[in-house]
Amino acid sequence: SLGWKHYHTWNSIHSAKGFPDCCLVKPPRLLFVELKREAGKIATAQQEWLDAIKDCGIETYIWRPTQWLDGTIERILLGE
Repeated sequence: SLGWKHYHTWNSIHSAKGFPDCCLVKPPRLLFVELKREAGKIATAQQEWLDAIKDCGIETYIWRPTQWLDGTIERILLGE
């Protein structure tokens, strides 16, 4: 967990269309993350949410399995 509090949408049927999969909080940082399969495409509604959140100055990411394997996600969470 690296000290992060996190929320993952349990069932997206109860969320706004396109809302990011995960919210991670470790003050002073707040991240919204869309999780995708390696070849998964970002839907228009998902990109609109990520863009709106990013426009508020909040970190947004789209993470794929290879980014876990190559250490990218861990570096982001560690603030490197």
